[in-house]
Amino acid sequence: MQSIGGDLSVELFRFRDLCNDAPQALDGLARVLVAAGQLEAANRVWAWVDQAQALSVENAA
Repeated sequence: MQSIGGDLSVELFRFRDLCNDAPQALDGLARVLVAAGQLEAANRVWAWVDQAQALSVENAA
């Protein structure tokens, strides 16, 4: 498994901040990362998707 570099990690955090209200965009990014062999990055993005969905459920309650 490849590890992600510093620049990619920074860009992932920026993308996450832009997509907090659109978890489907983050899911799409994770699928692209899997296809590119970036499993560590994909797992991080899917964790953000889970957080965003949990937050939306919490806010709806």
